[in-house]
Amino acid sequence: MFFNNLKTKKMKKNEKKFQQNHQDDFVDEFLNNGDVDNNTLLTVLKTRWLEEDKCEKAAIKMLNQKPNNYQLTQIIRLISSSKIKTQAALMLLENNPSNEQLIYIIECVDDPNIREEAAQKIFEQNPTKDYLRSIIINVREFADRAGWMIYNQNPDLSDLSFLIGWTKSSYLKIVSACELLEEREELPIKTIQLILARVPELAKKAWLIYLKNNPTQAELEWVVKNVKDPQIIKEAEDLLYLVD
Repeated sequence: MFFNNLKTKKMKKNEKKFQQNHQDDFVDEFLNNGDVDNNTLLTVLKTRWLEEDKCEKAAIKMLNQKPNNYQLTQIIRLISSSKIKTQAALMLLENNPSNEQLIYIIECVDDPNIREEAAQKIFEQNPTKDYLRSIIINVREFADRAGWMIYNQNPDLSDLSFLIGWTKSSYLKIVSACELLEEREELPIKTIQLILARVPELAKKAWLIYLKNNPTQAELEWVVKNVKDPQIIKEAEDLLYLVD
C-alpha cells in the first residue's frame, strides 16, 4: 500500500511536470505568432504559473504593438524587469495618463527621475489625498510639497497624523501637531505618542495630555524609550517607580 501511494505521487508529479512543459511549449509557440493582439498578450502576462522570461517576452511584444494606457500600467505592475518597467513608464508618461494610471509609476518603478516626472503630472491634475500620500511615501523629494497640499484640503486626524509621521518639514509637523492638540478634545494614545516622538517642539504639551489619559506601565515605558526630552523621561521614570 505504501509503495502504491509512493508510485501514485511520483506519477502525479511526472504528469504535472509533463503538462507544465507542454504548456510552456505552447506558450512559446503562441508568443512567436505575429498575430497575437495586446489583450491576449495581457492575459498571458497575468498567468501566474508562467516563468518570468515568458511574461517578459509577452510584455516586450505588447510594447511593440502600441499598448493603451491600461495595458502599460499592467506591464508596470506585473513585470519584475526594471528595464521593461521603465520603457512602459516612459510610454505612459507621453500618453496623457490619469492620476490613477500615474500612481503605478510612483509605486512600482525604481527610477527616481521617472517617479518625479509622474509626481509632477499628478500635482497638475487635482490629486486626491490618497495620491498625495503615495507621493509622500515614494517620492521623498516631493514629500513636503505633497504634504502641504494635503494640509490645505481640510485634513482629518488621520491626515494630520500621517503628515507628522512622513513629511520632512519641521514646520509642517508642528502646525499639524498644533491642530491635533488644540482642536480635538480627545486624541488616541498612539497619536499623542507620535507627537511626543516626532515633534519635540510640542512634546511638553503632548506630555500633559498623555498624563490625563492615565498611561499604563507599558505606555510609560514607551515614553522612556522613545522621547528625547530629559525632563519628560525623568517624570515617566518617577511614575514607573510609583507603579512598581
